[in-house]
Amino acid sequence: MNQLQGARKRSGYYTCVALVVSATVSGVLGSPQDLPKELPTFRIQSGFVIVPFQFERTGSAAAKLTENDIVLVEDGVPRPFTVFEPPVDRPAVELILLFDTTTWPMDAKWDLKAIYRFVEHWSDVESRGVLKSVHADIRVSIYHFDGVQLERLCQGVGSPNALSSSMRNVLAPIGKSELSPTQRRAFDLAFDLAPEGVREEYHAQPASSAGEILPMELPPGRRLAPAARSWVGCNHRGWPMEAAISVLKDSVLAARRGSPGLVLFSEGIGGTTTLPSDVANEANALGITAYPAVLNMGPKPATIYQNEHLTIAAPFFRIQEAFLELGKLTGGWGLPIPAPELDLGAAEVGKMLDAVKADCLRRATSRYSVGFALGTSDNAPSEHTLEVRLRARLNGKLTGGRRKVFY
Repeated sequence: MNQLQGARKRSGYYTCVALVVSATVSGVLGSPQDLPKELPTFRIQSGFVIVPFQFERTGSAAAKLTENDIVLVEDGVPRPFTVFEPPVDRPAVELILLFDTTTWPMDAKWDLKAIYRFVEHWSDVESRGVLKSVHADIRVSIYHFDGVQLERLCQGVGSPNALSSSMRNVLAPIGKSELSPTQRRAFDLAFDLAPEGVREEYHAQPASSAGEILPMELPPGRRLAPAARSWVGCNHRGWPMEAAISVLKDSVLAARRGSPGLVLFSEGIGGTTTLPSDVANEANALGITAYPAVLNMGPKPATIYQNEHLTIAAPFFRIQEAFLELGKLTGGWGLPIPAPELDLGAAEVGKMLDAVKADCLRRATSRYSVGFALGTSDNAPSEHTLEVRLRARLNGKLTGGRRKVFY
């Protein structure tokens, strides 16, 4: 049952929290019934299949689960497992910060220097506050993206100086990388709708990449939103949902089967048909909790928006309202931040991170993993559905514990 313990000690076993700071807005498609219900499918490239889940007892009972309390079901049939990991006594928390620093055309509220004023004043004092904890080991990773380009600035740092140095690079231009055909088309759509001169201004920026550029692409079945000026938020063509999914996958690889969480600061979703539920499906399959903080949150609309492409029913399909639902979809909570209160200083951001750490630590005390080692086979990989179930009625709630995998 302890085959992973040595590997975790060698590689670092983190409970990950992703702080995705993105501020891109566009339309939300369809209706609640159209939101995808299927779990995403993962291709296993290691020797273990791991299924994370969370169990929280209710009432006075405080005992932890044991391997005898659960059943692992594969394609509807119980199967044996050789890995069972209960919550650790001293968890490690990795805060993963992703900032949207898009320089494409945005509305008048989109002022990078104003939104991220705290970056300029960030010092080792704030970094020490983020890294400080008597109950856990804290590490920080930082990402940012500009439209369809995603960059990792640092990964798993535990030094205040290293954290401060990376934080000061948040607003640094991202080097112009080779774009995929879909990214190139998204780029062109953004500037076709932009005011005159914006494309030239964008290309005039220096390309001084400070980190490693990572791949980012549309999820299966999703597409670019129509290039029409009647489209909701037609000038907001960035990819915050795609960036969140890419960071999620990158952080999971770095965490070596850790238990990630996801906190997003955003105005909404971007210039694609990708939905918050797409991110939630990825997060839930990996045992990740989301905490969306919605910037520039306005009052709920009193009317229904409709054009030739879609109908948006208020209030659920207001772009910001829909994005806020990501927390509920993953068992987390949301934080609406009205525009007049957007002036976030380093101290305010530090308090947000402290709240995230506290909730992450609470969840870490009920985080479990179950799994098994893959044997050798000459057969082609096929898709399997795995689900963790309780053997008996227990006073508590099991969340997560479901994955679709290829092996």
